[in-house]
Amino acid sequence: MELHDRLPSRGIANNDQAEFDPGASDLPPPDIFDPVVEAYKKDIDRTLLISNLRKPVAERLAKFQNFMNALGEMRGAALPPDLREKLFGKQ
Repeated sequence: MELHDRLPSRGIANNDQAEFDPGASDLPPPDIFDPVVEAYKKDIDRTLLISNLRKPVAERLAKFQNFMNALGEMRGAALPPDLREKLFGKQ
């Protein structure tokens, strides 16, 4: 089954505007085997993904912000001292 072969599950509404259904109705059935997805799944530790998704959104955003701050510090540390001082001031 190709992507262009699938038809939307909902038709045209009475007012000639298509209904917007952002749900799972436009997704392929879960029993379709995709070898590319299966090849990637073997290398992913899904327990880490699941444990991260169980955390509150605020905690995930704080963790991401900490990561971005650390990344900025590493980028600054890789600069020559004179350029680092020019960009970030004397530290």
